[in-house]
Amino acid sequence: QTLKIIKGPFNAIVYKKSFTLEIWLGEPNAKGSMYIHSFPVGLGKDDSTPTGIWAVQDKLKNPAYYSPRGEGVIAAGDPKNPLGKFWIALTGTEGQAVGKTSYGIHGTIDPNSIGKQESLGCIRLHNEDIAQVFALLVSGKSTVTVKD
Repeated sequence: QTLKIIKGPFNAIVYKKSFTLEIWLGEPNAKGSMYIHSFPVGLGKDDSTPTGIWAVQDKLKNPAYYSPRGEGVIAAGDPKNPLGKFWIALTGTEGQAVGKTSYGIHGTIDPNSIGKQESLGCIRLHNEDIAQVFALLVSGKSTVTVKD
């Protein structure tokens, strides 16, 4: 049998106007790169998802939720945990994102929020979609570019 090994990294680009996240093999839209797939996303309320380039930091399965609004900690697996089963932590490196942390890509317990501005600034995906994105993006290597 022949086994084809794809050398990454995979990267993502988010288009805020169309509520879309695209996965690319290589640098998005660069010569030699390849478009892989698009996913619908939910974004930050009142346009609170900063544009710019983000580095993928850490990835967690079954994350606990530490509420920035003083609601305490919601354990992994709790049906009230708004993150779902996956968390991809982002750190801003360019544009409005520079120096920002506490943003990420995650699942959701509110699938109706996809295609809308309803998060605290994070990028939400349907739970079956975040599982695929989680598998493709690599900590310390992949980037996420957020554009208007």
